Amino acid sequence: MHEVKLFLENWRGPGSTDWIIIAIYIIFSISVGIYFTKRARKSTRDYFISGGGIPWWILGTSMVATTFAADTPLALSGWVVTQGISKNWFWWCQVPITMAGVFFFARLWRRTNIITDMEFVYVRYSGGSANVLRGFKAFWLALPYGCLVMGWVNKAMSKIIALTFPKLPAIPIVDDILKWIYIKTPVSSGLPEKVRELVLAGKLNPFEIYEKLDLVGKTRFLSEALKQGLDPQKVFSYVGISDKVDMVQQQFTGTDPFTVIAGSAQYVSGINELKILFFLFAVTILYTTISGLWGVLITDFFQFFIAMAGCIYLAYLGVHHLGGMETLLHKMSEYYSDQKALAMINITPIKESGGLGLMPFRHLIIYLLVAWWAVGFTDGGSYFAQRMLSAKNERHAALGYLWYGVAHYTLRMWPWLVVGIVAAVMFPHLPDKVTGFVPNAEWAEDGYIKVMIKLLSPGLLGLLLVSFFAAYMSTISTQVNLGASYLVNDLYRPFIAKNRSEKHYVRVSMLATLLIALVGITVSLYISSIASAWLFLAALNSGIGIIYLLRWYWWRINAWSEITCISALIYFVFLVQYFGPKIGLELPYPENLLLSIPFAVGLALTVTAVTQPVDKEKLIEFYRRVQPGGPGWKPIAELCPDIKARTPLTWSNLKAFVLAVATIYCFLFGFGKAILGNALYPTPVIGNTTFSIIFIIIAGYLLYRGIRNLKIAENSARGSIQVIAALVLLFVALMKLIYKANFIADFSLYNRTYGFILIIVGLFLGYLVALTFSEKKWQA
Repeated sequence: MHEVKLFLENWRGPGSTDWIIIAIYIIFSISVGIYFTKRARKSTRDYFISGGGIPWWILGTSMVATTFAADTPLALSGWVVTQGISKNWFWWCQVPITMAGVFFFARLWRRTNIITDMEFVYVRYSGGSANVLRGFKAFWLALPYGCLVMGWVNKAMSKIIALTFPKLPAIPIVDDILKWIYIKTPVSSGLPEKVRELVLAGKLNPFEIYEKLDLVGKTRFLSEALKQGLDPQKVFSYVGISDKVDMVQQQFTGTDPFTVIAGSAQYVSGINELKILFFLFAVTILYTTISGLWGVLITDFFQFFIAMAGCIYLAYLGVHHLGGMETLLHKMSEYYSDQKALAMINITPIKESGGLGLMPFRHLIIYLLVAWWAVGFTDGGSYFAQRMLSAKNERHAALGYLWYGVAHYTLRMWPWLVVGIVAAVMFPHLPDKVTGFVPNAEWAEDGYIKVMIKLLSPGLLGLLLVSFFAAYMSTISTQVNLGASYLVNDLYRPFIAKNRSEKHYVRVSMLATLLIALVGITVSLYISSIASAWLFLAALNSGIGIIYLLRWYWWRINAWSEITCISALIYFVFLVQYFGPKIGLELPYPENLLLSIPFAVGLALTVTAVTQPVDKEKLIEFYRRVQPGGPGWKPIAELCPDIKARTPLTWSNLKAFVLAVATIYCFLFGFGKAILGNALYPTPVIGNTTFSIIFIIIAGYLLYRGIRNLKIAENSARGSIQVIAALVLLFVALMKLIYKANFIADFSLYNRTYGFILIIVGLFLGYLVALTFSEKKWQA
């Protein structure tokens, strides 16, 4: 039986208890905003970076909450069946650059003592090109870029609303306004044209059709079935309305009843989506507008824990409902075949993944070799920089970013992926044998919500909905606050209205917040798939990351470097996106990186070479202020003999960086292996040869350390233990390699136990990283 049928048979909406819980959360969010209003209005510095002084645990949690949007669980659970879990290398490959931000960039951001990361342009560059760059980036990141982010978050929230709130009480005046907005704007672009004509002519009342045919919960299936041209009779029988179709045929003679029914359902659902989405958006904008970053940070802190608790509980409930992880994975094999099921849950793509319609192995190579250091805000810019600029000091800025890395990569993703696996079994993503319906990638993103509605009892459903509202509001509040900071601090203040009072700039900041909010919700009307929007945005960032890294550690980078790279990327992406298909050229992400990065970065470095460097006085001022150090600043350092740069480029930071990266990956894959278990892994994960090579490397290291310690009297006991351990490991490795000996290691390297080992190693490595953040070592 198809997933749609299963969902329709079990659908129910929120009850009174759920509504009470939702109301309490909304009141709490508004109250936080009101409480911090007076503090935020002191100055633009208080409004946009809370005046500084924020501890690491608040700013780090806020970073995680901001990236924990309503879109993320939906897209990741959809990837399980459309791309496989391994598609998450889209995120996982960024662990090294995130940890580089902790140890090599966080303290540099804090030393700039600026309000927005855009203000960095004037700290680093000089002349007219700096003005061009600051104005261009402020507009680009605040409106086109930032609103695209808000657009897909709004799209995700619309999906959630469409599935959970398909029928809402009528609100006369509000409904009339929403009907006008819906029918007159692109939000109704998918509505059948015939239905639009009938509504505008006053001949069709979609709400009447919706009520008489009881179309609650059936909208998305009917609309997609109409697009796919399925047999109307089979579809009507499938959703249980065959006996009511005559009424539509009699009332609308000469018009296809399928079009009227599907269009009416889509119309009503669209009005309901707008009703709740506008309400949530209004609440978010209210507390963000009146309280600035203070309200964002504090609500983020609580929203993160609400959202995490809800996601973890739903994952547990889903696995328990299906009889445990082993049973769940065996059922997945029955639906999708053993080979595809294994490919779907494997952390890296298997050889056959591409042929099974999942992420191919070549994409993993591109992620590992290219994407992580070339794409996005590699130096921790955007809202990450905004949080670090609000930190108490350099140590808190780095610690906050570290906590973000740990929570972002190791804590939040696996609950979503587990629910994605549950959804793949509860609502199989397969063509329906009765109607011929073929679910697409966008349809797969609904799986998370369907599991939630199916399994949660009243009260618990309200809590999970609140967790989505929290995730949504966290991201929207950050984006509008950050975007407003760009427009006011980097466009309005320096170029339009100089030397005005702080109260004036705060008032304009509130207006800018409202402007960005309106543009953001408009952009969402044009987005179809959440994941596709992610990849489009990533393509727009392909290569600029290299320039962002170089601007801190190479004096020769200038404003034209950034302008050229960003402009080249915009040109390239739109060229490929809109003209590529016409000439038969299709470059999916991340394959497009292999062309866009050489094109954009090569052009940017060429422009750097032929344009004048930044004024020497500005470079000296930057070097004295930020003290980046390193060989890239040697010519400038020679002009500042009195400065001994407190550079992050030290061996101790490099070691801490390597340890931190290893820690994150140990936790990330350790949790994954421990959760997924051994159901689809009848043999050890690591073969004899790989096992032996790992043990030989460890044995070699222990032998080297042991021999060194034996030469020191006070370390001789430790050295003896290390040498003995090395010889034992070497013996085991050689026995496995030469004789294929069946040691207990065979069992210990199965999937789940392997996960527990990784977690233990991660805890030890994490302890070593934590030691580097002691006050004494940090100040040294």
